[in-house]
Amino acid sequence: QHLKQSALILKVSLPPTYNTTKPPKQSHGCRDLGLTIRPGWIQPGYPVIIWTYWTPDQRRIAVQLGHNTIMALCKVQKETCQMTSTRPVLGCVRSTMGLGFLHTCMMGIFLAAPTYLVSPVDFAGNPNILFQTLSRYKVKDTYATAQMLDHAIAHTQGKTSSMQELKNLMIATDQRPRMDVYSKVRLAFAQAGLDRTAINTIYSHALNPMVASRSYMCIEPIELYLDPSALRRGLILPVDPDSDPFALKLQDSGMVPVSTQISIVNPETNTLCLVGEYGEIWVQSEANAHAFYGSKDAFDAERFNGRTVDGDPGVRYVRTGDLGFLHNVSRPIGPAGNMVEMQVLFVLGGIGETFEVNGLQHFPVDVEGSVERCHRAIVRGGCAIFQAGTLLVLIAEVRTRAFLASLVPVIVNSVLNEHQLVLDIVAFVALGDFPRSRLGEKQRGKILASWVSRKMRTIAQFSIRDPDGTAIPMPEDVRRGSAAGTMGAIGGSSLRHAESLAEEPGLEDQGLRLDTHDPYAPSTYDRTDELRTPTNETPRPLQLNTTLEYSPIDNPSTLNSDSPVLGRFPHHTVGGGSVEESPVDDLSAFDFHPGFQAAGGGGYESPVDVQGGFGGGGGGGLRVANRASSDDDDDDWGADALRGMKLGEGR
Repeated sequence: QHLKQSALILKVSLPPTYNTTKPPKQSHGCRDLGLTIRPGWIQPGYPVIIWTYWTPDQRRIAVQLGHNTIMALCKVQKETCQMTSTRPVLGCVRSTMGLGFLHTCMMGIFLAAPTYLVSPVDFAGNPNILFQTLSRYKVKDTYATAQMLDHAIAHTQGKTSSMQELKNLMIATDQRPRMDVYSKVRLAFAQAGLDRTAINTIYSHALNPMVASRSYMCIEPIELYLDPSALRRGLILPVDPDSDPFALKLQDSGMVPVSTQISIVNPETNTLCLVGEYGEIWVQSEANAHAFYGSKDAFDAERFNGRTVDGDPGVRYVRTGDLGFLHNVSRPIGPAGNMVEMQVLFVLGGIGETFEVNGLQHFPVDVEGSVERCHRAIVRGGCAIFQAGTLLVLIAEVRTRAFLASLVPVIVNSVLNEHQLVLDIVAFVALGDFPRSRLGEKQRGKILASWVSRKMRTIAQFSIRDPDGTAIPMPEDVRRGSAAGTMGAIGGSSLRHAESLAEEPGLEDQGLRLDTHDPYAPSTYDRTDELRTPTNETPRPLQLNTTLEYSPIDNPSTLNSDSPVLGRFPHHTVGGGSVEESPVDDLSAFDFHPGFQAAGGGGYESPVDVQGGFGGGGGGGLRVANRASSDDDDDDWGADALRGMKLGEGR
């Protein structure tokens, strides 16, 4: 009924369906009933099942599977997890793709074992039903996602059910494993008897749902601390966290499962990486998918036909588009504590998400983590950094609108100290306006697209490097719809402040007012309760007498947001030709010209002015200045402060 209603609303026709809830009993076999298997159905390239993945940016990836691939997937799952017919299988979430599909639809038939199903709707309403099912039927291996475990932990469910029989709780991820998942799950279900070695992360990819697995390794996650400066140069250098306070902490994604081979390859030269280097993860396995459904793109064919220059030319790999490295470790295994050497995979992140500055490669998740930790007013998971032309832009979600200018130096210093990067623009969005998917994942493509199309709802934004700023008044319609905000009532900033798009009502005529009086006279300021800082401190009045109003100056003439890394690896697109392209994938669709105004954006003009694409300098075209100062006073106190901090020099 739900499908019929959805089809009626979307004006699409449903294919013929057959209700198999209560099929009639048949005493005849398939041959007697006239069912014949055509030879083409069992050919390797014939699509039997199509998995449809949706990225956080709502881009669709359609992967086709054949009979041989489905059988290989079941085989790898059975052998890696040591599954038998005496233990039942449980299916719950993600039942239409990946490991969730295998456990829900395939493994019970492949193992000749019973399959129990728990509806995701029932789990959302009562998470305890899943753990009761695991305990009652003594399920040994099951599949879960980090989001569903977070949901169960938030509702304090699953602590009363015994889970001593559960030996392998597989938590799938398609990126770098979250550092907090293992510790949270271990503490939450310790009372239920869940063994700490039963919590295992799985590196799952759209083209192979089990590239690496920690199942039955019988050890806790392996933690590795890396030198971030060496990582930016493409090198892996383990360090002591006590000697390097900015060391990057990673957790392994497990070992290579059966019938699978992993190689770390330089994505530019297709040569094997040396020990101590990281590169693209290439996978050779009989469980790999062979094509995207309906795709005839040459780049997609190259992804499924990766061959190394200096390796075995007969081995064909699938290119994952993710960066990582293999690392050898030794751990005591078994009751005797014998040292066993093993090789584990560490995943760093996708190639498409990285950005390059001065020849050094940076992972956005690391920079964003530093910013989110630098101040408690910044929401965890509410930060995104990207390149827009020559500009390095950071968007942060904050819990308060007050004193945003005071957060800018904290953010800039944090990024500069830990990553040796100088931001060009810092923008703030209100709580709840940061683009996220239904599962709470960052929608990076939507963030970049809304920024370049001038649809980002920012409450304030600051340009960091603006050596020669002169003023041009902001359009009057934007000025009427914006205000300086409460942070301008008691102080200003030497950083350039571009007025915001959306502000609180009732603040339209409130400018940046700074009062001066006798420094030894008692203060007459009496609004401290409503203008407290994010750290709940009472502000002190400043002793300056001026009126500061800032506005952007230039319309953007050109805008090129192609990342250098994406330009170097054009064949590393996660979805290939079967993807419904996001606006961010082809920024040439945005035809920017002087006077361009985005639909629905009013008269607002973005402060981003990229001069000459990637060939320009680091200063960009952000020119905002103090319009209250005299025209011939070029070296104002703000510019002096910028030159004194040496923020106007090249990166």
